[in-house]
Amino acid sequence: MTDEERVEKINFAAAGHLQDWLLQIENEEVTSDDLLGAVYGGMIASILLGYSPENMVEDAKIGAQKIIDFSDEHENEQS
Repeated sequence: MTDEERVEKINFAAAGHLQDWLLQIENEEVTSDDLLGAVYGGMIASILLGYSPENMVEDAKIGAQKIIDFSDEHENEQS
């Protein structure tokens, strides 16, 4: 598996987790504190696996902005 394929696979998994968390929060099955606890635990696990949390945070910001931009474009198309 190439690095690009691996990143794509990780991004796909992350999108699934994001959708699942947002649905659970919307349905009040979990709280934002539950989500933050999972994120914090995941960050610790990533450090133990040798990944940089700083790089992950920067990637998350970029990903979040892409979602916001896509949502804005979709909303403008609906108008």
